[in-house]
Amino acid sequence: MSTTKLAWGVGVATVAPNDAVLDVFFRKLGWGEVAPDEFLSSLPEAHTDPRRGVGIVPVNVSIDTSAAPRDATDAYLRLHLMSHRLALPNSMNLDGIFGLLANVAWTSLGAVPIEQIDEVTFNLRRRGEHLTIHGVDKFPRMTDYVVPSGV
Repeated sequence: MSTTKLAWGVGVATVAPNDAVLDVFFRKLGWGEVAPDEFLSSLPEAHTDPRRGVGIVPVNVSIDTSAAPRDATDAYLRLHLMSHRLALPNSMNLDGIFGLLANVAWTSLGAVPIEQIDEVTFNLRRRGEHLTIHGVDKFPRMTDYVVPSGV
């Protein structure tokens, strides 16, 4: 018999033109069924980041950490729970998490779809701006999202 353990998160997602979720930053998160109402007012309206060619959308999600992750948003909430030291890796079901995440160019401006990186870099350069690509991977650097206390 499995035990259900619910978690919630409120934040913003970066979404590619093909609707793939590139990353999610959870401003507030915790254990329980739903986010407290006071956190919902901090969510921004959906908008576009023209420099990266991506959408920025509000996220309010509840997940069952005893079940396998459903999608990238669910996966990012689990990563945030671990990074904030609210959950141990073996305390949540992480089955299939790798396959839910997109390969992303992690840059000085944030997540950029790999297939757009040349265009984004060129458009910035022609305006005299420089883009640093920190890496290409499914998983971002933890400290771009969470700096744990005591580190």
